[in-house]
Amino acid sequence: MKSNFREVNKTDYSTFRLYAVHLSRALDNEKFDRLVHTLNVCDKMKEEKEKKTRLLNFLYHVALWDVEDAKELGFVEFLQKDLIEVKRLFDYMEKNNKEYFNTLMRNYNERKESRLC
Repeated sequence: MKSNFREVNKTDYSTFRLYAVHLSRALDNEKFDRLVHTLNVCDKMKEEKEKKTRLLNFLYHVALWDVEDAKELGFVEFLQKDLIEVKRLFDYMEKNNKEYFNTLMRNYNERKESRLC
């Protein structure tokens, strides 16, 4: 994995996956479908590093084009900054309100199911 992605390297795959789901709110339907496919492929892989690399490649080359802040700041800087902020949010919500994760995953699953119909 590229050394520019310090925060990604320090993050475990399950957190990085949850970050991608969080970011999916900003994606158009086509890119959302591609994210779902990428996550399904990653879930079938064995090595955590391979999973993170595949997901990072998707975010970097496809998904971040839908995020205005990422285009303005630069993809590497945006990922570093946003991942730190979202991890803090996840930590806070995990300690104070588990309902956030349930809502996030429920919205993701509902959107995924509606696209499959």
